[in-house]
Amino acid sequence: MATASEKQAQPTLTFEGWRYSHYFELVDNNGKNVSVRCTLCPGQKLLSTAVNSTANLIKHLRGKHASMKLVAQDPRINEDISSPSPKQLKLQFLLSKQELDKLVASFIVEEMLPINTVESPTFRKILSKIPITGDRRPWSDRKTFTGYLDESYLKMESELKREFAVSVNHCGYME
Repeated sequence: MATASEKQAQPTLTFEGWRYSHYFELVDNNGKNVSVRCTLCPGQKLLSTAVNSTANLIKHLRGKHASMKLVAQDPRINEDISSPSPKQLKLQFLLSKQELDKLVASFIVEEMLPINTVESPTFRKILSKIPITGDRRPWSDRKTFTGYLDESYLKMESELKREFAVSVNHCGYME
């Protein structure tokens, strides 16, 4: 059994308390350095890092496995810490009416949905679940939505003309 002074002499492994340590297997601990095997790499990829640092391992994960979605785990309880705990609070967000209008219009236009989508009971039900500040719901029918689209189009068109005029003037191509 180790005495208290021997326990103090051994440095603690930062690796063991690291939230991404589950992607590595501990191979060797020689006191100053730790050797680990990456479980994501094909073959037997061995890496070395200082006992009190995970910098080399972070660099490896970012460089070799950047395209993977890495999941952090609390090594003390060996559970996924990204899943909500019973005590975790719900994330609340509020959109302004203008933000919601813009998002809905973008969705309908980009997905090339029919304008009467805004009259669909199911679509209205989805919108009613989104908390917003100010006036409650966007449009009462497809006619008001079409009016909103026309207004947005005219604003965008005038902004583009203004930007184009500014860029033409800067290039020296004045009429």
